[in-house]
Amino acid sequence: MKSRKYEQPRRRDIHVAQPKNAERQHARPGAGIKRARAAMSKKPRSS
Repeated sequence: MKSRKYEQPRRRDIHVAQPKNAERQHARPGAGIKRARAAMSKKPRSS
């Protein structure tokens, strides 16, 4: 079962897509901070 998790490349794709979005937010500091705060407040609430 552990080897199966390593074989899944889709999870890696998701991780690669996240940093790209972060770079775009850096271009707009105002939007980046607002989105970061919204994501941070949403993550603890959902979990």
